[in-house]
Amino acid sequence: EVKLADYVKDVLLMEDAAFGSEAIKRKVRLKHIDALFKLLRDFTVADVFENVHAKYKDSLDNKDSSLLKKAAGKLDLDTLLPLMQDLIIQNLAEGVMAERQPICDFIGWLEHEDSFLNDLDWFDHFPKTLLMKNICDCYKILEDCQSS
Repeated sequence: EVKLADYVKDVLLMEDAAFGSEAIKRKVRLKHIDALFKLLRDFTVADVFENVHAKYKDSLDNKDSSLLKKAAGKLDLDTLLPLMQDLIIQNLAEGVMAERQPICDFIGWLEHEDSFLNDLDWFDHFPKTLLMKNICDCYKILEDCQSS
């Protein structure tokens, strides 16, 4: 829960930074800036995965799509989707990850509240057969499941 003002002063070494408001100086935390960035990105970018390498954008077949939709009700999508989206955006632009590896091996090591997703009971329901080549489509299907 680092204050933005403390971060700017202690890490960026900007002693004389002006925030325009004492309220901003006292109340705004780094997590607020991150959340604002993500919100603005979601509203301004038509496709958040536009910079993701094409080899991760194959569509799931009907069988795997049904499997994922069935599993979605047992997954904590409020936890999974933001972590998964950030990981996809930050790590899959270059195409260095093997597209034939299971998605669960890639996202299972994400951390949530001091635990890896692999260690959370609900993550056991994530289909083990889904491959990295379909990760963008998997995300979109899960996102649709969350909104419905």
